[in-house]
Amino acid sequence: MNRIAIFTFYDKDGIADRYIDYFLNDLCKNIQRLVLVANIKLSPQAHILFEKFTNEILIRENKGLDIEATKDAIDYIGWDMLCKYDELVICSDTVFGPIYPFVEMFAEMEKKDLDFWGITKHYGVDDPTGISPYRYIPEHIQNYFIVYRKRMLCNKDLKEFYNNIPILETYSQAAFGCESVITKKFADKGYSWGVYCDTGKNSLSHNMMMYCPLDMLTAYRAPVINRNVFSFDPESYLMLTTGETAQTVMRHLKEHTNYDTDMILEHIIRTCNVANILQAMNFIYVLPDKHTIYQRVKGQKTALLMHLYYMDLLPLSVLYATAVPESTDIYIATPQEENFAHIKEAFASLPNRVEVRVTQNRGRDVGSLVVGLRDIPERYDVCCFFHDKKSSHLTAPSIGASFFYKSAHNILASRQYVQNILGVFNENPLLGLLCPSPPSHSVYRNTLGSEWGQNFELVDHFSKRMKLNTPLDKDVFPPAPLGSYFWFRSKAMKKLFDLMLTYDELPPEPVALDGTILHAIERVHPYVAQDAGYYTAFVYTDSFAAIECINLMHYSRESLKEYAKMKFAAENHDDAFLDTKVSAKRVLFLRVMRIIMGRRRFKKWLKIKADDYIEE
Repeated sequence: MNRIAIFTFYDKDGIADRYIDYFLNDLCKNIQRLVLVANIKLSPQAHILFEKFTNEILIRENKGLDIEATKDAIDYIGWDMLCKYDELVICSDTVFGPIYPFVEMFAEMEKKDLDFWGITKHYGVDDPTGISPYRYIPEHIQNYFIVYRKRMLCNKDLKEFYNNIPILETYSQAAFGCESVITKKFADKGYSWGVYCDTGKNSLSHNMMMYCPLDMLTAYRAPVINRNVFSFDPESYLMLTTGETAQTVMRHLKEHTNYDTDMILEHIIRTCNVANILQAMNFIYVLPDKHTIYQRVKGQKTALLMHLYYMDLLPLSVLYATAVPESTDIYIATPQEENFAHIKEAFASLPNRVEVRVTQNRGRDVGSLVVGLRDIPERYDVCCFFHDKKSSHLTAPSIGASFFYKSAHNILASRQYVQNILGVFNENPLLGLLCPSPPSHSVYRNTLGSEWGQNFELVDHFSKRMKLNTPLDKDVFPPAPLGSYFWFRSKAMKKLFDLMLTYDELPPEPVALDGTILHAIERVHPYVAQDAGYYTAFVYTDSFAAIECINLMHYSRESLKEYAKMKFAAENHDDAFLDTKVSAKRVLFLRVMRIIMGRRRFKKWLKIKADDYIEE
């Protein structure tokens, strides 16, 4: 068939990543003309990329989203010219692919006598917005890829539809009020339609492309995957899946297709929130600490950076240091000159090259990393940062000791474990930061859901100071190494060390428990890595992963039990229960609701319904 295509593009930075190059390269094998419309000023890089495929590039203001961008492109082409083509293909940058060549799909769909068609359909559901003129979301072709044939191109109905598109100011207006009604509107007029991947009665979801993409790939050979699969709001996905979606798709792509999955990672790392990426991709590595699953990486230059303060913990610190390979160089910063000789003697038994530095007693472990040892990482490929820890401000020493154990054990458990960590870095070139998850026991239980503490504005300040191009969101937790124990790729953290912080910028003792520059630096790590093009992941030994799962299951169970009690009391107007319990349980209840609903939905609920359930 003689085809013309309209490709709509938007990127906040005007950058066209590699996946778009790959997509257009294959698409252009199946069309005769491409018109590209961008809802943003293009970067020089994007201009060069797009000019490989077409010299018809329209730049417009980002109004009306893709549907109005398509209208502008149609106006540019002209309806008389469109009538000369057999098919008009309308597609966008919102999908990755093709996983299978588009020629397969076009060849199959040419056999079908249809007036318009697409790749997948969205099945009918209730309208959560009230915007749809039908009062529900009708079954429709998903508009990321829709094709109109000559009968429609030469008929006034399609022309009238595009000429009468209302002013669209929000995504909901475009999606629910316009795009989702196209299929029904033309079907009601007698036009025939279909989709390449029709799940029919076998559909597992109203939106298979979002919630069941692996089924679409394997059972229906869907040539594309929705971008949002790899960076989503976990609350919406956990309503319909167990959160396995992105992980299983990525594994399938790597093992059974020729699609370069780094194109996916490069794009989502550049454009999405680093925490959403971690959650969607299940970026938690559980590695054995008793045997190796990776071969030792030849030529990989590694260093262990240590801040040592407590001499009674020195034997334990030496023990953890024995986990690194003999080829790993060890650099130790200590703020007390009298400890220099003790440290040198204690580490003399190790086969590694060891250098000890006496640094200023300011900034604690963070000061040693970003000032005292900042010249070290650039000499190495991968580094580990460790420090001794007591948390002496806590009432029970065991609380701090367990924090130390969780942090240190999950980065330096054994020689086999460290070899596995280095293997993970070698196997995943876009991994930039690897750390244990935040503590969640005892007084640290409140950390979950409050990871920013009093530090968001400080992190935002540091982000701007380093000119990080990363999306910060106060409502999305920072996947940071709280406690400052982590492995990192040196290139990923370069901007932090290039900041050239001084000891004078760090707070003197006594240091506040939260809200200082030290706490901000601790939380900015994953955003520095993301800006450099790398993702962050959590890591556990296989033995500690069991501990973490059991603990989190316990907290979830107890929180939900309390929620059930409060909900029952509120629904049954149990004043006696409320009078005695609500003051003590109010904060817990609100926290549970925030966990269950997600922060954004919780805020809306809090404004509308909280007072119906909770009264002082």
